[in-house]
Amino acid sequence: SPSGSSSLVLESERGAARALPRAIQPTDSVRKSAANAANAAGSPDGTVLRMRLNEDAVDDLVILRPDALTPTLKLSSPRATFTVSNTNDSGTGSLRAAIDSANSSPGADAIVFNISGTAPHTITLASPLPAISADGGAVMIDATSEPDFQNAPVVVLDGSNLAPGESGLVLIAADCLVRGLVINGLESDSNVGGGQAISIIGGGNCRIEGNYLGTNASGSAAVPNTTGVSIQISAGSVVGGTVAAARNVISGNESVGVTVNYDQTATANVISGNYI
Repeated sequence: SPSGSSSLVLESERGAARALPRAIQPTDSVRKSAANAANAAGSPDGTVLRMRLNEDAVDDLVILRPDALTPTLKLSSPRATFTVSNTNDSGTGSLRAAIDSANSSPGADAIVFNISGTAPHTITLASPLPAISADGGAVMIDATSEPDFQNAPVVVLDGSNLAPGESGLVLIAADCLVRGLVINGLESDSNVGGGQAISIIGGGNCRIEGNYLGTNASGSAAVPNTTGVSIQISAGSVVGGTVAAARNVISGNESVGVTVNYDQTATANVISGNYI
């Protein structure tokens, strides 16, 4: 890539590098971070590539300098980490409280799980969870961090008590990741829609990996949502992946597994490797 070019975007999916379409351009914050990283590395004229080299969905930076034989890596890391320690719908240690904290914390944050007791750990929602807002920045919700996770989800988000028209997780911020959850029981409303296990709206470049959407905790029976994943006015998100750990089970839902709206902003989204 020529020095200073931003039209070539690379990422790696846990070791499998690939080129993304030219429609995906670095955001202003990524451009600034790249420039700062290159300057800090002593080579403002070097080439900076966006790549995914760790577990979150935020771009890492690979700096290629003309005066160096090896690249310089600038890996992303969460600014703050919030722990879900119980299955309560609200209050200290709840998923709701963790999302509120992440929304109030600037920069990229992580939500991890450490719930005691025997799996599955079911969080029954009495009211909709707050959306992951653009104001707070990217959030990685990683339920594979739960200590008794054994290559299959053990944390369940049950939306069966919510009114029709609500969704499970709503991602408005860019660069979010949702991994290792069971999400079920969300029902649409004929007037307002909704009923999605996960809804990506606007932000883009999100990752949905290793979830069971529309099944019970073991993935053996349907507990339907209306829709598994909905992508709206959003570009560059990936649902699933080419490695087993990234693939979602999106099954048993009443309408569709994954829907991508068809306006001009919903470009370069990838649905790959899932069991639908």
